[in-house]
Amino acid sequence: AFSAKLYPQARGFLVLVTGFFATMLIREADDLFNQIQHGFWKYPALMVTLLTVLYARKCSGTVKQPLWNFLDSKNFVYITLGLTIVMVFSRIFGSGHFWRHVMADAYLPVYRNIIQEGIELLGYVLVLFGSILVCIEVWHQRAKPEYKQ
Repeated sequence: AFSAKLYPQARGFLVLVTGFFATMLIREADDLFNQIQHGFWKYPALMVTLLTVLYARKCSGTVKQPLWNFLDSKNFVYITLGLTIVMVFSRIFGSGHFWRHVMADAYLPVYRNIIQEGIELLGYVLVLFGSILVCIEVWHQRAKPEYKQ
């Protein structure tokens, strides 16, 4: 989000990335939103998504090239692998149906929770690592003389 302000030439892409991660954060905080009403997390997530898309449309000329640059970076691999782990594998291994089938009569939800949260943590660590690499790369680019203002 801070980079969207610093780099107007990539603002649309960076706003979309910010909106995506903000929506994921809202989804992860569903327990908090469930205190208001079950499934309430959908409303703030939809609001963030709508505002993100509307703002990114205003900056539509700054989406495509920064996206291609990101897809061509090593940071993309870490972030995508982390997101895949969080969004796919943790859901598969967090399925009660899966564990009931595997563990039969020995099934206890606490084991499923530990495994699911551990896998999610691994995914988020990879996303964090990739994000830190992005920050380091941006910092190095800004330190070059041709980027100084």
